Amino acid sequence: MIITQKILEILFPPTCFGCRKYNKNYLCENCWSKIEINKTVFFPDNQPQYILAAATDYKNKAVQNLIQDFKYNFLTSALEPIKRILDVYFENCLPSEALLKLGKFIVVPIPLSKKRFRERGFNQAELIAKYVAEKFNLPVVKDVLIKIKDSPKQSEAKNWDERLKNIEDCFAVQKSELIAGKNIILVDDVFTSGATINEAVKKFIPSQGVNFKIIVVVVARAGR
Repeated sequence: MIITQKILEILFPPTCFGCRKYNKNYLCENCWSKIEINKTVFFPDNQPQYILAAATDYKNKAVQNLIQDFKYNFLTSALEPIKRILDVYFENCLPSEALLKLGKFIVVPIPLSKKRFRERGFNQAELIAKYVAEKFNLPVVKDVLIKIKDSPKQSEAKNWDERLKNIEDCFAVQKSELIAGKNIILVDDVFTSGATINEAVKKFIPSQGVNFKIIVVVVARAGR
């Protein structure tokens, strides 16, 4: 799938993910200027187990296009402007020296099911996680949190209850010795209802106890 995408990107000139006009950087300065980068972390309601580091707001059309084209149209070129967004956000509120003072961290991506991975050819959360790990000089551990159920797409769920049902018991933690004594940066593309992240975090608690830290890093935060 990735090879096919590279061929498509050669055959078709790069365009801005926002206005869809030609732009070799995949995001023109006009569309970039309309993306508001957050300057704080967030504390989701009734979720003391983690803090949410969301770089921007999903309501921005260019951000929506970036994430949707990345996930559903397999445009890996979206990763470049996503990196740019994350860079500014990390400079705003998550400097590496502050992160390191919190203790040992590893980076863990939200996994795809085997079926979804075969369809897509890559896991967008894993590609983002690799960049986050590189930014903070941390290891990526991708074989600990696994998806054991091919749940329906959360984007197609009609309401909060359906999202919860879709994602219930779809994750498992294996090889817990790889994360023993570590804090976790959990990475995904977008935080919407929080159902996916909450379910993943819940699976870490039995192996890690209650005194470890989780920072959830996402590109964008959407309204519930």
